[in-house]
Amino acid sequence: MATGRAAKDRWQALADQATKQLRVAPVTVVLVDGSAAEYVCREQRIKLATQGNTRWALAHELGHHILAHCGQSQQQEREANAIAVQVRGASSPRPHFGLPG
Repeated sequence: MATGRAAKDRWQALADQATKQLRVAPVTVVLVDGSAAEYVCREQRIKLATQGNTRWALAHELGHHILAHCGQSQQQEREANAIAVQVRGASSPRPHFGLPG
């Protein structure tokens, strides 16, 4: 993965594309070290981990954003996963929002 500003800009552009196409409020992407991503609902911000499956993490955290999740529960995690599958276009021959496999 590219580092620094270029990487942040790349992930932000993907998030912008998704929120625009889904007609939801924009979200800010901030890169963080480690493998744990997080959606901060009150700030409409995604803390995107730089290790692990970054594409899945972005799609999953976008799911929380799209569903306006504030808080954590197993149900919300399942709902965010379901949205992530749609965002990534896993069931479609054409990936959505530049977030392929």
